[in-house]
Amino acid sequence: MSSKRDAILEEARARLGRGDYAGGERSLRKLLRSWPGDAESLYLLGALRLQEGKAAEAASLMRRALDCGISPDPVVLENLGTAYLVSGAAAEAERELRRAVAAGGTRATLRMRLGMALAALGRLDEAEAMLRAAQGQAPRDADIGINLGNVLATRGLPEAALEQYSRILESAPGHVQALYNIGTLHRETGHFEAAIAAYLQVLAIVPDHGEALINLGTLREHAGDTAEAERLYRKVLAADPDNAMALSNLASALRARGRLDEAAQCCLRALKLRPDFADALVNLGGIHAEQGQLDAARRDYYRAWQMVPADAEAQLWYGTLGLALGQFAESWPHYQARSSRRDVLQAVGALDDHLPDDISGATILLVGEQGIGDELFFLRYAEALKARKARVLCACDRKILTLLDRTGIFDALCTHDEALPQRDLTFAAGDLPLLLGGAKETHSAFPAPMRLLPLSARSDAMRHYLEQVGPPPYLAVTWRGGTRLAVQRTWRNQYLSKEVPLEALASAVRGFKGSIISLQRNPDADETERFAAMLDSRVHDASAINSDLEDMLALLGLLHEYVGVSNANMHLLAGLGGRARVLVPNPAEWRWMATGTVSPWFPQFTVYRQTHDGNWQQATARLQADLSRAATGE
Repeated sequence: MSSKRDAILEEARARLGRGDYAGGERSLRKLLRSWPGDAESLYLLGALRLQEGKAAEAASLMRRALDCGISPDPVVLENLGTAYLVSGAAAEAERELRRAVAAGGTRATLRMRLGMALAALGRLDEAEAMLRAAQGQAPRDADIGINLGNVLATRGLPEAALEQYSRILESAPGHVQALYNIGTLHRETGHFEAAIAAYLQVLAIVPDHGEALINLGTLREHAGDTAEAERLYRKVLAADPDNAMALSNLASALRARGRLDEAAQCCLRALKLRPDFADALVNLGGIHAEQGQLDAARRDYYRAWQMVPADAEAQLWYGTLGLALGQFAESWPHYQARSSRRDVLQAVGALDDHLPDDISGATILLVGEQGIGDELFFLRYAEALKARKARVLCACDRKILTLLDRTGIFDALCTHDEALPQRDLTFAAGDLPLLLGGAKETHSAFPAPMRLLPLSARSDAMRHYLEQVGPPPYLAVTWRGGTRLAVQRTWRNQYLSKEVPLEALASAVRGFKGSIISLQRNPDADETERFAAMLDSRVHDASAINSDLEDMLALLGLLHEYVGVSNANMHLLAGLGGRARVLVPNPAEWRWMATGTVSPWFPQFTVYRQTHDGNWQQATARLQADLSRAATGE
């Protein structure tokens, strides 16, 4: 090679060494114009591109350098592997990093990067072993600890991951990535206060840390402080207006505050920036559902599911909106995407997905799921199996075991914590509508609720209890059901919690001529008293009866009116053949259908719906009028 080439290369190295990267690149390009295949220049230019974060271009240049004859020493191969790793080419990264090891590379960072490549390929056991080997060489290296912690967290070992991150903080208390990862780990495991504390530490060090602001916003929103969540998301957007995640999360906060049009615009902006952003589509679907645009919402959920086929929640919401619209044939299959079915599958090991034509003499185990209300709801289909001469077993919640035993439908019962009996077929209870052909758009798709019989001794005891409460008629109320958002472990579940404001409920039942009883499970401190003050009437707190469903069933059978949101008591009352007035928040849970004053699943119940603008006034006015007419015998 000529002395001119050597002089230019020396000049390039000198400039790069001084930090004059632009000058160094000019020298390298000058050399390559005369010697296009100069391996060392190609490699140095590739290293420069890797330093700039242009990993794909760096990998291409380094690959050319090797093809042109640069020595494949461990450093060259490690840098090429790193370029592939950063560019997302994990398989190529593994190949080159293993070549670096074979060439004699022993650096801890080499093993760390190989561990990272293995993790990216999903080979977590190998990744952990490689990262632990790297940590053995460099016990105090924070990057190794971070990556090992990440692998442990992905493997479902949060305590081991936390130990890695915490170890970093022992020597570097202000290590931002370790603090951030601790916050995220706590957030994902449901330790929300600890997560908030960690994110606040991050923000004390880096006030504009976008990811910490966004995650702190989700926690504030989860706790019900949507105004603070909005402020945090807007802070991110002030610094980074094109942050699609912040826009999508802002949409969620605005939706919770009732500002649906603004929320929709945020989702649309996020999708313009990132057309494949499934979370933004899920948020948009929730907004459209709340606006009453259910067909549009279904399209949003369907698109999100198609973008991320593993997104079971998007598929489930697509299906449940179809059920709410009465599109049963196409929607029941998607109901199998529910998380409770996966829980059942994990618990029992295998589920059957087909019901044979002839089940006479077959032993069928039905596994209840999703809580007491849903167990009672779906077990209405069990009688159809019994009618086809199957032997029907059921694993159920302990609280309803004796109730189910008296139905005469089940040949044997066990609770969820007991050993499962021998059987020929095993089905999740929520699969029964699909398995039994409940997909037909006919009334045969709606079997009557399973008939429940109270114990006479319990009915006598509850009759005596009511005499102590006050004079008849008796009206019971419940204003909240399901799982409150603040204690949910998921971030996108939109229909687990159902609640009507106390003021709205009070406006509907005020003036009732009789005794009012609260059956609200776990009411907040002084909540029942506040409700009584709104009515200017006594409200008897019978919340404790929720702990014994035999007593609750007996009590429900003696009531004259029951007003409330959907909960387990509504399913008990349906089993008694009783009447209820159900307050249905918008958007409606699928079993109450999208429209109408009656659900085909509960034909004896009357439905009162919150309007699409979040108002309860029409529903409560109609409810008050209906209660008044019922009281006068109209």
